[in-house]
Amino acid sequence: MINQDFDIFEKLDDYIFVASQNGDILFQNTLCIKFFGKIKNFNKIKHYFESSLCVIASDRFSISFTDLILASSENFHSYCTYQTSTDEYYDLSVDSYRYGDFIVVAFRDETQNLVNMIRSEQLSSLQKKYDKLLDNVGKINKLKEDAQQHALQTALINRVFAKIRKSVDKENLIKTVISEVHELLGSYKTYYVELRSKDCKIKSVNSPEFKSSINSKVIFDDETLKTVKEHKIYASVCLKESLDSNETLRRGTRRVVIPMSDGKKTIGAIVSLTVQTTVVKANFELLQTISEQLTGAVIRTLLTENIKKQNKKLQKTLEELEKTQLQLINSEKLASLGQLVAGVAHEINTPLASINSNNEMLKRIIDKGKLSESSEIVKELNAIDSVAVNRISNIVKSLKKFVRLDEAEQQPADINKELDLTLQLINHEVKNKVNVVRDYAELPLVNCHVNMLNQVFMNLLVNACHSIKSNGEIIIKTRVNKKYLVVSIKDNGCGIPDKNKSKIFNVGFTTKGIGAGTGFGLAISKKIVEKHKGTITFKSKEGKGTEFVVKIPCK
Repeated sequence: MINQDFDIFEKLDDYIFVASQNGDILFQNTLCIKFFGKIKNFNKIKHYFESSLCVIASDRFSISFTDLILASSENFHSYCTYQTSTDEYYDLSVDSYRYGDFIVVAFRDETQNLVNMIRSEQLSSLQKKYDKLLDNVGKINKLKEDAQQHALQTALINRVFAKIRKSVDKENLIKTVISEVHELLGSYKTYYVELRSKDCKIKSVNSPEFKSSINSKVIFDDETLKTVKEHKIYASVCLKESLDSNETLRRGTRRVVIPMSDGKKTIGAIVSLTVQTTVVKANFELLQTISEQLTGAVIRTLLTENIKKQNKKLQKTLEELEKTQLQLINSEKLASLGQLVAGVAHEINTPLASINSNNEMLKRIIDKGKLSESSEIVKELNAIDSVAVNRISNIVKSLKKFVRLDEAEQQPADINKELDLTLQLINHEVKNKVNVVRDYAELPLVNCHVNMLNQVFMNLLVNACHSIKSNGEIIIKTRVNKKYLVVSIKDNGCGIPDKNKSKIFNVGFTTKGIGAGTGFGLAISKKIVEKHKGTITFKSKEGKGTEFVVKIPCK
């Protein structure tokens, strides 16, 4: 239907609206515009109408006369009052018709007709329609009651379900449902029991006045137990509960049992005691819905609790792994130190031998009484001793720095200096055999576990030295690439055979002889670099040499 098809309504004496399902006004004839004004939606004038027969109202919701016109699926005729001010109102008759997706509403001003009663035929027709309306008053009231009850149940369901969804553990969930069921049934006592057998124990109760009943026994008969285990609501008169209640409530207590399942079996039940039999009947389906939702919520809370337990176990395992990893790193460091002992001892013995020799010479000079005559020799010996002592001191300091096993916290470090420190410790591996080329860039201080990175550098440098059989070269290069610090250690040694390339980071793998290698060096080095959120990679060609590249974040 298009707008031109509505022109037929211009010939009628009624005020004609054509509206869509949502109340948008699609057409008004001229008389309608003169009376109501030009409007786009019924909401504009809905509050001016009043009809005592066509309004459903409660403290929760209301349906206006125009809303009823839009909501009705049937054609109907009615009367209403249209009041625009305190002293201006009109009595209108209304006919509502549905045509497909459109609603045609015809209003007629019956003000004078009703006052003067001049149309007997219309009055007769009105009387018949009024009589018919009176016949339907009972139905309308029933619809009103049903609508109100439905609205109350919907609001309750939404409130209960919202609270159930917010419950993060089983205990809070049970307390929430106890409270809501207690209010819904007007109960005088509501509690939760764990379902183990016929003999159950109360674990939670709605009111402090019943706290003494916690852990008291509740016995279900066979029929109740069977129904509850089938996840169905069970309601019955319970003489035992009536006798246990106070004097004013001993007139037929209804016990409503709402099962609670974990998805596989019934694990408990909400038990509510009330004397309001009609309330139980009216809300039976609602209680069953609550029971079903309660099952879903229990499954969710049990899963949540299980996840929390698993997380705690995983956290504990992770902490244990971190401790084990630290112990393994320290063990590898001690093993590395063991391998360095011979070299460091040789490094220290050389200056010590020089000092001892000088001391012998000084002793002879002193014994011969020629100390003043040999002052220049003494000065020279003293200078040699100072250098030797300084050399020993530096070796000891380097060794102490490298053994920083207790430094668990990160700290700023100059990686260039740390590389030099490592080189100083493995000097016995390098001298007279390897030419070390330092290609250092200017680096920012990097926040890191210094002792751990030194262990990585030592493993890579010692491996590089061992790969060189006679004279060779190691190039150490440091750079900053965007947000990463890059350390490259390249040698021209024997290289890594292709068959071993996939295994060099494996724990326990070594190409060295028994007692010469632990098989942990590169595996631990990889873990240390990953602990710094970095990477360690390599390129190697058998007979040509190997290059290891360590990248760690520097910002």
